Amino acid sequence: MKTSMVYLFQMKKIILNFSCRGLVLITEVTTDAIQYKQ
Repeated sequence: MKTSMVYLFQMKKIILNFSCRGLVLITEVTTDAIQYKQ
C-alpha cells in the first residue's frame, strides 16, 4: 500500500512538471506569434 502511494506521488510530480513545461512552451510560441505579426 505504501509503495503505491509513493508511486502516485511520483506520477503527480511528473505530470505537474510536464504540464508546466507545456505551458511555458505554449506561452513562448504565442509570444513569438504576436511579435511576428507586429
